[in-house]
Amino acid sequence: MRRPPPQVGTIEYQKSDALIQTFILAVNTRGLRYTLVGASEDGIKSLRVGSGEFIADHKECYGAKSCQLSGIASLADMPSDVITVSVVSSKDAEQKEKLKISAENAGDKVYMITALPAFTGDQPLIITGTGDPTETDPNSQITTAPPAESVEFVGDKGPVITLSINKVSNNEFTFTILSTDASGIDFVEILENGAFLDVELCGGSAQCTMKKSITQSEAGEYTYIIKAMNQRGKISFQEELLTVE
Repeated sequence: MRRPPPQVGTIEYQKSDALIQTFILAVNTRGLRYTLVGASEDGIKSLRVGSGEFIADHKECYGAKSCQLSGIASLADMPSDVITVSVVSSKDAEQKEKLKISAENAGDKVYMITALPAFTGDQPLIITGTGDPTETDPNSQITTAPPAESVEFVGDKGPVITLSINKVSNNEFTFTILSTDASGIDFVEILENGAFLDVELCGGSAQCTMKKSITQSEAGEYTYIIKAMNQRGKISFQEELLTVE
């Protein structure tokens, strides 16, 4: 059974030097799943996720330049539909943001605050695969570059991303993304033509798999960016170009 596609709530973009580097919140009728990342050259003192006076989660960071907090919470514990996230630096500067949420009956509703552009973090240094040139089936309406086999990108410090693309029909295909990192994976995210498409919150697992089925009804070129972040705040990414004729 396919997972229903996520509904996009709000996406807020921050300046690159914001204390809140990224906050991803997935909401459904069962509860909340979240990842909060704070960063500052001055060091981070603490992170907090809550609602009103209720503190759902809190972490002391002891001056680390980057600090992360991931977890889950029940909607029933939240006193209101407004979620507050706070990052405090070691110099007691604070950034506090509020998000008004609603739960969907089918699938997740995703909210995001981010200072991370599409291409950020450590670029992959090693590309391993078949090395064969892309071959286009004359009877096919979809071509991919690189070929639709597993291609592994190894970043200097970010997670390892392994991508497999399965062509289901002329206009339908499935991404299977495997991200691995000994420090644990926070999330795997897909963007389509620069816009948010889907996210998988991994909760610190050393291995995280995400499957995404995509159907395109119009011809054209579609660019997909896969990003994965580990619990040290390091990001790897991969770009995939698909052409539907």
